[in-house]
Amino acid sequence: MPDVRRSVAEFISRRDGGVPSLPKNIFISTGSLRALTVVLKLLAHEEGVSQTGVLTPVPTPPNISKVLTRVGVVMVPYHLCEEQRWALQMGELHRALQASRGHCDPRVLYAINPGNPTGHVQSRKSIEEVIRLAAEEKLFLLVNEVTVSLCTVQYLTVWGDWEVNIRDGRVRFHGSYRVDQDSVHGEGGEFVSYKKVLFEMGPQFSDSVQLASLHSISRGIMGEGGLRAGYLELINIEPAVLHFAEMLLCMDISAPVTGQIALDIMVDPPRPGDPSYVKFAEEVLDALPGVSCQPGMGGHYVYPRLHLPIGALEQAKAAGIEVDLLYCWRLQEEAGLCVGPGCVFGQREGTHHIRLCVMVPAEVLAEALARLKVFHLRFMSEFS
Repeated sequence: MPDVRRSVAEFISRRDGGVPSLPKNIFISTGSLRALTVVLKLLAHEEGVSQTGVLTPVPTPPNISKVLTRVGVVMVPYHLCEEQRWALQMGELHRALQASRGHCDPRVLYAINPGNPTGHVQSRKSIEEVIRLAAEEKLFLLVNEVTVSLCTVQYLTVWGDWEVNIRDGRVRFHGSYRVDQDSVHGEGGEFVSYKKVLFEMGPQFSDSVQLASLHSISRGIMGEGGLRAGYLELINIEPAVLHFAEMLLCMDISAPVTGQIALDIMVDPPRPGDPSYVKFAEEVLDALPGVSCQPGMGGHYVYPRLHLPIGALEQAKAAGIEVDLLYCWRLQEEAGLCVGPGCVFGQREGTHHIRLCVMVPAEVLAEALARLKVFHLRFMSEFS
């Protein structure tokens, strides 16, 4: 719907302090993964040592590696530094670049900000360093910037009437309202988009570095699948390529009308004001023996590290599974909590993590943490 593309462009311009955003550079998709797939299809090239390589952060959602394989590009992993709040280190990026040469042609740098599953938020300085590297190495920047989720729509507290006009695709509200949507919540954490930093670095970079920014509303309040819609903005891309991107996005399935309406609510909403309970979660987790948790600065999740007894490691090895997967299975069976094991996201050898969603009502989070605490203490005692 054209009106939604205009709303998205206006939202991006407001977010980035007046940096222009054009509707013709905005593409509506069924979610960030679909948009990611389309961009990768545009960038996929050759085979063997000339095959497109994509620098990809680790940990990363497990579906990313599957998409890369399906599209026909090579995943080039670079590890985020847990000890520095999951920072993206330039030395690690340079290492990954050099290691990939001779096996593929590294042409794309993929970043997730805020991080999933890590919950970190990239600093402005870090983004500037990445942009300079992209300019020097002629890398295409592909950035997943899902900072605001339309779990928002489920959090709407309203006193009045919504009017949804399907004909022109607009959503209007009559009455009083409040919407809670901002998911950057860590102390001192501030989300800054790659596009904003790129344009503030001046024409040397803003006229040449190619950038694709993804955003989505396709996650619900527990990180489950939600309404299917998102957008893709392409910067410094030839018009013919923009046309081809639109063809790829629309040739099989377009974003449903309900998803586009929800996307419009997200980018042109009543103003946010959602309190976050992430600090509460961090304090509870850090107080548990055998658990350390880097501060969650944004996104839906925290990603605590587990330091488990040797007995648990041996039992997991005997069962032929990772110990964090054993922990998650037991947690679900005994406490009724479903969390993500770090082994599915990728992690340094010898480290173990779980991913916990914190974007839930306070009473739900308190109950979940209470159950987790009881289970964890019992689990540690059993294997100590």
